[in-house]
Amino acid sequence: MKHLVPLAACLALGAPASAQEDPIYAPCLDASRVTADFSDVQAAGWTHLTAAQRREQAAPPLAEVELAARSLPYSFLDVEEATEFAGQALATYLSTLGIHEIFTRDGQTASISADVDQPGRVTVRCVFAGMEVADVATIFASDVRASEDLAISFGSIPDPARPDGVQSLEITAIRFEGDEAVLAPLSVREAVIVTLVREVAQ
Repeated sequence: MKHLVPLAACLALGAPASAQEDPIYAPCLDASRVTADFSDVQAAGWTHLTAAQRREQAAPPLAEVELAARSLPYSFLDVEEATEFAGQALATYLSTLGIHEIFTRDGQTASISADVDQPGRVTVRCVFAGMEVADVATIFASDVRASEDLAISFGSIPDPARPDGVQSLEITAIRFEGDEAVLAPLSVREAVIVTLVREVAQ
């Protein structure tokens, strides 16, 4: 059985991503230290949302990215289909909101979650979403997969460098595709998803 655990107990967040060349997802990668108050993420310009109402208000972009990544939806034929997708995504995400730490910065939203899937090993998932996420273009410049049948295109960084203590690392970019009038009900266009598995003290 998987056990969800407090992030402060298992998630190491990196030093502030102050260098302009650092990717948006840099705080998710550094496994050098643990922080209980997410001060490192906040030092990188992210606001940690703790009030229930603010967390729910920030949830739609993350919800839409998570459902798209999981279901690979077909292209939306009209506004009604996009609206239905957004509503389904939010309803599903809100039921799991308690396992996510939510952050906002400059019109973008991020989430961090973690669970121990076996003793001594934690899986961390970070999502960075917005109308435009600079690192998506960088990833797509070297790898992009698209289909006229799908509502999203996606790409990944092949064999990304893993920080010490990280056993596996996947970095994926997602972009919603289609006519802007049809996509209008969505609160997001681009995202980067980071999934890593790392060792933790038992």
